[in-house]
Amino acid sequence: MTELSREDINHLAKLARISLSDDDHKILERDLPKIVEFVDQITRAKVDAAPTSATTRLAELRSDEPQNRTLSKEILKKTAPEFKDGFVQVPAVFTNNNE
Repeated sequence: MTELSREDINHLAKLARISLSDDDHKILERDLPKIVEFVDQITRAKVDAAPTSATTRLAELRSDEPQNRTLSKEILKKTAPEFKDGFVQVPAVFTNNNE
């Protein structure tokens, strides 16, 4: 089984930009080697892939022509959860941790 040190786990946490408690470290020290071993087994597995029936012929694809459809602000205002100063307002995805 693959051995992962506390430093390895700290490095992975830093790359993932997450903080880990002591309990998290204990759990990951126990579980991560098993996960790595399982992924290794999957990558070594030989799979005989049969051709799928979901293939599409190129002739069946639509042409890549621009559409001349537009979305009016009135329709957008009716469907958007919040509309302010001509823009759709959405919840913040990123926050500034320095504030």
